Amino acid sequence: MTVASDSEYFPVPGLTIQVEFTKVQLPFHSDDESWNEIIESVKEEKQASYGFVINTFEELEYAFVEEYRKVTKAWYIGPVSFCNKDELDKAEICNKASINEQQCLKWLDSQESNSVIYACLGSVSTLRCPELIELGLEASNKPFIWVLRGNNTTWNEVEKWLAEDEFEERTKGIGLVVKGWAPQVLILSHQAVGGFLTHCGWNSTIEGI
Repeated sequence: MTVASDSEYFPVPGLTIQVEFTKVQLPFHSDDESWNEIIESVKEEKQASYGFVINTFEELEYAFVEEYRKVTKAWYIGPVSFCNKDELDKAEICNKASINEQQCLKWLDSQESNSVIYACLGSVSTLRCPELIELGLEASNKPFIWVLRGNNTTWNEVEKWLAEDEFEERTKGIGLVVKGWAPQVLILSHQAVGGFLTHCGWNSTIEGI
């Protein structure tokens, strides 16, 4: 198969359902040499392994599960977040939260059922201030929890905007801003949350379910 450019779509071979990508959409596509070295190391370990334990479940993506089983041993045990039943466990999944879980729960308890928008766009890709503002959470006039993270460059820009624009003070009646990590499973499990604005990373996708 010949692909003329990075923007040309091509079908992924060997699947029973049609999936198309461009080169730049492929997983692990990067011009970063150090990142590519890590990816190559992961590929080598995969080839040497006996099989894979995967955080998904058959009912979610049955066709791909079947295709994967044709080439390797695999066990689908997700969502692993279901292993955490009580509030403390849910709050401690992943990294240490930047907000007290009780403070977060108290705020959620004060909201109506299915009324809160939870906005969290992951930890790898970061948006700049103009892009964050365009999300329009304040303009929605709906209660929201907004998780903000960034690298050194973008985070300084975000903190400056928050301070100069007085965003937190202006929206404290309807919004809760979390700087850093949030107890995501705890939040998504709460009956007050009715919408999830997400980058569709796998952890967020599976925890949203």
